[in-house]
Amino acid sequence: MGAYVQLTTWRSALHSISIPLWQLVYHDCVLNFAAVGHSGLMGAEFRATQALYTLLPTKFDSHNLRVSKELRQTCLEEMVAHEFLDGNHQRTVFADGTAVTADLTTGEWIAARE
Repeated sequence: MGAYVQLTTWRSALHSISIPLWQLVYHDCVLNFAAVGHSGLMGAEFRATQALYTLLPTKFDSHNLRVSKELRQTCLEEMVAHEFLDGNHQRTVFADGTAVTADLTTGEWIAARE
């Protein structure tokens, strides 16, 4: 996962926003994996990002089972678009027409074919 870093003022701390540079280029030819805490993502934000980027499951739990079942075919497709919808929501679109929209604060996500 790439990160976009924004410095708001010279006195403020750096704030990073994760962007899927690796996935946009290599999604359809490399099985992607990331562990909790990678790039600072944890909890709900990690679960949402895992669905957005169709990362391989990391645990045997209901969330990972859902990612595995609903996005199994999509993980082999090219990621063709990534959008920031607002501060908490992002969308990725894949070559097979699947769009994944996720809320980074709650970890909830929806996958739908367009």
